[in-house]
Amino acid sequence: MEPAGLVRGQMAAMVKRSEKKSPIRQVPDNKRPLKGRMDEVYAKAAILFRKKRYINASVNEIAKELGIQKGSLYYYIDDKETLLSKRNQYEEIFLNIIRDGISRKVFRKEDEKILAYMILGSCNWLYQWFSPVGEKSPRQIADIFSRIFLNGLLLGK
Repeated sequence: MEPAGLVRGQMAAMVKRSEKKSPIRQVPDNKRPLKGRMDEVYAKAAILFRKKRYINASVNEIAKELGIQKGSLYYYIDDKETLLSKRNQYEEIFLNIIRDGISRKVFRKEDEKILAYMILGSCNWLYQWFSPVGEKSPRQIADIFSRIFLNGLLLGK
C-alpha cells in the first residue's frame, strides 16, 4: 500500500475511535470492555505525558484523568513504562510511514520526528473537538487531515 493510503487509513481509524463516547461515563468498571478501555487509558496517558512530560506525570494523575482509582489502573497496565511503550509504538508506526514515503520520493525530505509529532499531535487533539453528531463524519475528517498532511495548505502554482 502506498504511504498516502496508510496515512489515510491510520487517521480514519483514529477518528473512528474518537467517535465513540467515553466508556467511563456509560458502563460501570466491571462491565466495560477491556479493548475500548485500554484505548482510553493510552489516550489519556499520552495527553498527560504531553502536558506534563513523562517524568512529571504520575500514575495517580493518569487514574484521576480516567475517573478511576490508582489501583484500578493497574488492571490495565503493569506500570507507567507500559504506557510510554505504547506511545512509542504509535510514533514508530508514523515514523516508518514517513521514512518509507521519503525514501520512495513520495514525501518531501523533512525532519521525520517533527512530522510524526505534528500528525500525532493533531490526531490526539480530536477528543477535544470531535462530536459524533457534528457536521463532518469520521471519514470526512480523515480525508481533510490526509489532504492537509499530504499536500499542505498552499495551493499549487
